Amino acid sequence: YHYGADGDCGAGADLKLTYQTENWFDALIEVENHWQAHWEEVALDRERIKLAPNYEEYAAIAKAGLLHLTTARHDCELVGYVVAVIKPHLHYRDDLYAYWDLYYLAPAHRRWTNAAGMFREAVRAMNEKGVVKHIAGTQRSKDVSAMFKRLGWRETEVMFTLYTGTK
Repeated sequence: YHYGADGDCGAGADLKLTYQTENWFDALIEVENHWQAHWEEVALDRERIKLAPNYEEYAAIAKAGLLHLTTARHDCELVGYVVAVIKPHLHYRDDLYAYWDLYYLAPAHRRWTNAAGMFREAVRAMNEKGVVKHIAGTQRSKDVSAMFKRLGWRETEVMFTLYTGTK
């Protein structure tokens, strides 16, 4: 991956971000540093379901070559990410799909151009790996449907959840 045209991290740069594909294992600690804030912002049922990432499963998916990570950086600091699982769809085994698991951009960097840049780079990089279709969702409580639509995505389903736990 790269951080800038000259290979450095762009010290002293303006608010522009760089977008790149990175290795899951190399960037995990930095991604992890944002997970709590990300979870607090979008997770439902937080009082009953605690954040507990399954690191072993992420590692297994990454080792199998199925996990994609696009990052957004400002002066080397990770400020955003898209994490997706790339694999054939169960109904369409001849085609690779990207199932977007997580996407996040730190609040200080939430501008249309930054979000669009990160999403476009993620799509470009995954398409380069052979992906033909991307599937992502948005929380109703933090709805970014307008952004997806502006980037050419189309709304195809509405998803529901039902909490049935006892805690």
